Amino acid sequence: ASTSNHRRIHAALPEGHGKQVNFERFKGAWDGITDERLVQYRAALPPEWSAADPFVGQTLSYVAKLRDNVESVLDEVWRVIL
Repeated sequence: ASTSNHRRIHAALPEGHGKQVNFERFKGAWDGITDERLVQYRAALPPEWSAADPFVGQTLSYVAKLRDNVESVLDEVWRVIL
């Protein structure tokens, strides 16, 4: 799959559904999750959740990795639906 597949504006769904798919908004949302935003997410958690701090750190790290690899994710989506 080409790494530019996710840049396509529209793609027809398989089996002639006639609908259009646009992942630019999805990608933009992931791009908007900055490292600063992840720090803000952690800071917004109530103190009562402090026992979950290791899990919170792992989860935020996972979100950052997804964000950093969103283009690969979208390449795979394109590969599957086209």
